[in-house]
Amino acid sequence: MVPNASASMMADVTAKKWLNFFEAFRASSTTSPSNAKSLSDIGITDSNLLHILLRQKVIVHIDGDKYYLDEERLKQTNQLRNRLALIPLVLIAISLLTLLSYH
Repeated sequence: MVPNASASMMADVTAKKWLNFFEAFRASSTTSPSNAKSLSDIGITDSNLLHILLRQKVIVHIDGDKYYLDEERLKQTNQLRNRLALIPLVLIAISLLTLLSYH
């Protein structure tokens, strides 16, 4: 069976969207409350991605229509995501070791 190339392409597009989103904040120096700007000044539009990041408090909404990227919160969120990604691998390794020990 041939792997589905479209799934890989979709993952690449999604990752690029996230990176471009963060880069827009960084390029406009919108990474602290004192430098918060409107979405139009940052060069992004209201989107599902924005709402996800607002819920995660990676993007912070202040003073009416101003936003900024909380780099420390982004770092924490990425570290947590990386740790959670390891759990299935550890469980698989434990299962394999358990199976091997019985043979």
